[in-house]
Amino acid sequence: MRSIHFPYPGGGTTCDALYMGVPVVTLSGETLGSRFGASLLVNIGAEALVAHTEEEYISLAVSLAGDRQTLDALHTGLRGMLAQSPVMDAAGYGAAVGAAYEQVWSIYEQHGEQLKSIDDHDDSIYKDSKALRGRLFALLRAEQYAAAQELAENAMAHGAAEDMLRYLHTYAIERQGDLPRAMALAEAYLKTGGNALRHEFMRLRAAVAYRMGDVRAAEYYRCAYEEEPSDPALYSSFLLAKNAQDVDDEELFPGALYLR
Repeated sequence: MRSIHFPYPGGGTTCDALYMGVPVVTLSGETLGSRFGASLLVNIGAEALVAHTEEEYISLAVSLAGDRQTLDALHTGLRGMLAQSPVMDAAGYGAAVGAAYEQVWSIYEQHGEQLKSIDDHDDSIYKDSKALRGRLFALLRAEQYAAAQELAENAMAHGAAEDMLRYLHTYAIERQGDLPRAMALAEAYLKTGGNALRHEFMRLRAAVAYRMGDVRAAEYYRCAYEEEPSDPALYSSFLLAKNAQDVDDEELFPGALYLR
């Protein structure tokens, strides 16, 4: 059975190859991760190297391997194509990111008054779970993590105990850098056997473990991915966590065949 993360093309390694004049044939898939190679090739003007089916992928690779003239042209021209493309346009990328930041700030300014008008002493909010969640989300979006933590703890002290409140409380603590406490809270929730936000807490636990340098991070990401295989980002995080450990290829890619 084909796993959800196939195909899984390169990112940085593809850029390295292209910059050294080595052509890359890629198979474009259905997810963001599986289209990364295609995105790079299209942006440098080499969309002819993108295949959309496994049969086309094999045919394209075999055809290119036997076309010495095209290979010579690619070896000579790929670096220039990459250097002149949006992929290496640092100034353009910086301007686009700057514009995005300005847009985020503009949205924040439009909603800033809503945050300033919050009355933290209005105990009635603790009885209205929808209003409580709305206030917590507003504080988290504004990166007012300490205020969000305090609000969540006050709500729990008044008897509020829904799973989303526990998750937002743990997230606010994690964002402030208190990783050991965030880990303890995530594990405490998972031990209760609660299912409503089990996957979210599993993801959070894995992310906290990775930030802490905990050797269990890869295992946590693997468990989260196995419960939610439709999320390829978890597989990427698993590989990243594994790569931070001293493991051999056979452990990292079990069952794979290697040419020796």
